[in-house]
Amino acid sequence: MISHGNEPVEKEISTIVAELLDTVFKRANPNPADMWNEHKFIRERIDRISVLQASLSDTDIGLSAKRGPGALEEFLSWCDRKGIFRNVDVAEDPKLGYQLIAVEDQNAGDIVITVPRNAIFCLDQVKKLAGLRKLFLHDPMLAKMDNVGLALGVCALQLKEDSSWAPYINILPSSFDTPLFFSLQQFEDLRPSPLFDDALNHYRSIARQFTYYLSIIDDSVNFDKRKKEDKQGKQPPLLYDGPFNIGNFTFGLYRWAVSVVCTRINQLPSEYEKMDEKAKVPKQIPCLMPLLDMANHSFVEESSFHPGYSDMKDLAVLPVNTPVKKGEPITIVYGRRTTAEFLLMNAFSPAVNPYNKYKLRIGLTKTDRFIKERLSQMSKLGYNNLNTVYSFNLFVSKEGEMPFEESLVRFARVFMSNPPIDEVVESDDSLKKGLQFVETRLSLLLRGYTKSKLEGESNTNILLRQEKAILEHVVTFLQEWRGRL
Repeated sequence: MISHGNEPVEKEISTIVAELLDTVFKRANPNPADMWNEHKFIRERIDRISVLQASLSDTDIGLSAKRGPGALEEFLSWCDRKGIFRNVDVAEDPKLGYQLIAVEDQNAGDIVITVPRNAIFCLDQVKKLAGLRKLFLHDPMLAKMDNVGLALGVCALQLKEDSSWAPYINILPSSFDTPLFFSLQQFEDLRPSPLFDDALNHYRSIARQFTYYLSIIDDSVNFDKRKKEDKQGKQPPLLYDGPFNIGNFTFGLYRWAVSVVCTRINQLPSEYEKMDEKAKVPKQIPCLMPLLDMANHSFVEESSFHPGYSDMKDLAVLPVNTPVKKGEPITIVYGRRTTAEFLLMNAFSPAVNPYNKYKLRIGLTKTDRFIKERLSQMSKLGYNNLNTVYSFNLFVSKEGEMPFEESLVRFARVFMSNPPIDEVVESDDSLKKGLQFVETRLSLLLRGYTKSKLEGESNTNILLRQEKAILEHVVTFLQEWRGRL
C-alpha cells in the first residue's frame, strides 16, 4: 500500500472517487445536452485524479514508452520461444500499424500461424494472477463481464516489469483511435453522427468500471489505516495485496487495457469452466492470441477459412482466407459491422464498407395527446410500448430496393396520422405525409455534416462521409417515391 506521507493526495483522490461513483452509477439521462454536460464533468474529475496519481506513480509514462526500438525483434524471439509457428513476416504501416505479410505465395486455407495454448493470454490465466483470485470469486461485476476480467489482467501485466508476457505487452500500441482516447474537440467533431451518443455512453461505462475498481483499491488503503481492533473479524477488501494501488491504477491504464481487449479479442474453450456440467461442455472465454492478432481486417466474400481454435491440437490457427502473393498482406474478416462499430470498438474506419448502416433514432412525442394510440400501433410491430424512442437502420440499397426497414415507413405513418389512427394509418395520405416527414428529418440531419467535418482522412472524417452518403441516398429514394404517388 502507499505510504502515509501521501495521505493528502490519497484523501483528495478518495473524495473525487466518491463524487464520480455518485454520478456514473445513476441512471443515464438520454437528453443529448445533459449527456454532454455529464461527460465533461466525468472527464474533469478523471483528469484531476490522473494529475494526483502522477505524483504517486509513473504508470502513464510507462504506457507512452511502448513499441520502442527493438520491441518487434524481441517479440518475435519470444514467439519462437513460446512455440508459435509463423510463415509470415511482420511489417509496420504508417496508418495500419503492424501487419502480417506473406513470405511466399499462399493458397486459401494454408495455415500461416499456429499459437499453442501456453502462448495465449486468457481469462483462465487472469484468475490465477496473484492478488486477483479473491476478486474473481466475489466481485459481482466480473461474474457477468468476462471482458472486464481480461482487461484487469492486461492492466496487471503492464504493471509487472518482470512479467513473462512483457515482450507481447510491449509490442502493443500505446494508444488507440477510439472515442475512449478522443479529446473534447474530437467528440465535438463526431457530433452529427449517431455514434456521438453511443461514444458518450461507452466512455461513461468504462469510467464507471474504472471508478468502481479504484474505489475498491481505495478501500484497501483505508483498511491499512484502521486500528487493529477495528479490523478484527473483518475480511480485507477484494483487491487487498493485489497488483494495483491508488497511484498505479489510472484511467489511462484501464482505458488502454480495455482497448487492447476490444481490438484484439478472440475466444477459446476454458480449461476449467464448463457451460453445462452434465454435458461437460467447456465455456468459451475471451483471450489474446499473440502474433495472430496482428492480422488486419479486410472484407472477403464467401471465404470458408477463418481463424479459430483447434480442440484436437490445443492451439489457435490462422488460415489464409483468400489466395495471396508473396509480399501481400494477410488479413482476416472482423465481421459485418457498421463503420461506427468499427471505430468504436476496433479503432479504425474502413475506407469502403459494403455492410455499413446509419442508425436513425426517432421517437414519438410523450406530450402528444394521442400517445397511447400511437404506442398501441407500434406495439403491433413488436415494439415495447413503454419505449417512445426507436432505432431504424438506413443503408445504401441496390436499385429498386428500399434503403431502410419497412418498420420505418410504418412508424412514419403512425407519427403523421390523426385519430382514428387504426383507420387512417393505412391511407395513401398517411403514406405521403409519412414519407415527407422522414425526408424532412433526414434533410435536417444532413445540415450537421458540414464541409469542415468531412474534409480530411481521419477515421471520423471517413465515418461522417459514409453516413452523409447514406442519408443523401435515402433522401433521393424518398423524393422519387413521393413523386410516383
